Amino acid sequence: MQVLSGSRSLLVDWLALILILTALAVASSKTSGLTAPHDLDHFRDVALAQTARDGAPLSDQYYRDEWVWYNPLLPWTLALGSALTGTTVETFHVRAGPWLNLLGPLAFYLLGIRWVGRTAAFIALAIYLFFAIGDGPGWAYATYSPWLYSNDLAEGVFFISALALQAASDRPTLTRAISAGALIGLTFLTHTAPALILVVMACAVFARRWNILLLTGAVALVVASPFLYSIGAQYHFQVVHTRPLSWTWDALPTLNALPQFLKDNAILVSLGVFGAIITTSRLLLVWLTTAVVLLLYTVSPAAPLIPAFHFWKWTTAAMALLSGATLAWLGSNAPAHAWAAVRQPAALPSRQVNLLAVSLTVAAVAWHWPVYVNRGDFSPERTQLSRDDVAAVKFLRGVTEPQDVVLGDVHAVLRIIGPAGRKTVAPDAYLANPYVPFARRAQARESMLAAIETRDVGTYNVLARQYAVTIAVTLGSDACAAAFSMLPPRARFGDVCIAGYSHSARTDRLAADP
Repeated sequence: MQVLSGSRSLLVDWLALILILTALAVASSKTSGLTAPHDLDHFRDVALAQTARDGAPLSDQYYRDEWVWYNPLLPWTLALGSALTGTTVETFHVRAGPWLNLLGPLAFYLLGIRWVGRTAAFIALAIYLFFAIGDGPGWAYATYSPWLYSNDLAEGVFFISALALQAASDRPTLTRAISAGALIGLTFLTHTAPALILVVMACAVFARRWNILLLTGAVALVVASPFLYSIGAQYHFQVVHTRPLSWTWDALPTLNALPQFLKDNAILVSLGVFGAIITTSRLLLVWLTTAVVLLLYTVSPAAPLIPAFHFWKWTTAAMALLSGATLAWLGSNAPAHAWAAVRQPAALPSRQVNLLAVSLTVAAVAWHWPVYVNRGDFSPERTQLSRDDVAAVKFLRGVTEPQDVVLGDVHAVLRIIGPAGRKTVAPDAYLANPYVPFARRAQARESMLAAIETRDVGTYNVLARQYAVTIAVTLGSDACAAAFSMLPPRARFGDVCIAGYSHSARTDRLAADP
């Protein structure tokens, strides 16, 4: 690790801050004017957040009388933030993304200073911000993104947790062990993948200090206990619907695709591997090894754990740090050796090489800038809420209670019923609670929608009573006409129709003969 003078260290820190603020400016421009997010995961988190804002932070966002199954810290943050700012959850989600994700690069740089030195940390920060992702999605690579995903928010929490573990390793005091444990628990509330890596890192740090390890683990369990109570005490960790855990990224679907995938990321992988050879940070190596092992496990034909791309994300985070270490090492050694071979002078002063490496990094960012600002991740295929969707969400919130069950197809659930914070019969299979049987619910949803289409009052009423459905949201003119012929019309917004009984007007006669 190289030592810079105080003024030069401060200069590098200011340049790092400028890089981060530049990325923030770009991210903010990408979300400017948006009032809702665009991805399936976003709408799941919005539904969870609205459920929490309605007073049920441990409830499933789609199923009545079921428990939260997805890491809840981001939804809780959205619920609190939207309430404090007086905005809707979906608007706060998209507007707050660039700011909440800012913790990632800030903590990454601080962690880099501690583990690989300031010059290497600066280079690694540039790789993390501008280069590592290439043209891939931000949810699969360690980077700074304008879009608010749970695993993106988890980056900052993870990096701070790693710093806390390093501090506890340096001097294992009671306070540091408690702090590390609390942060590990907080990481688990944010996302499972980085929490698993931190657990292994904690075991490595406290392998010979079992009392400290037990204290750290106990504190982590206490902090994570609300979520653990839901999936542990209520569901006993018994997964009965594997689809949410087995989603595959097209770029890395199976173990057979791994060689080509690594080839596509050859520069980052090569620099990272060399950095792993020269680094002196044991914790960084434990992090990388754990992430790689879990990545290999999740792309193999094994039992579902977590989609594999999550562990690729944390592999790239470690690789970015190690790549920075590699390039800083080359900047400290290779130029001096080359110069000596020609002129035979003394080696260049290390502080000059440091500034040269920093300057070259800034130049590389400037050269890469047109590619960065036009990367595909900044302009994803959007599932934006239409004006009619927004109006339907607002209306549904006004005429129903949070525990009311609303029928709709997967699109209506995604765009209207979920954001309204209302329950439903069955959502998209990938967004459904993995601890609750899904097939029967999905069949009931399709049967009820078919019953509306064919005006089959008997079938509709039987299933509506079974699943406590009082309202239906239908999409399209034909579906609207059918629903309005069976259920009391409530509202129509373009091709979005709401029909049925409000909570206060609910009767035993759910649908009338057309």
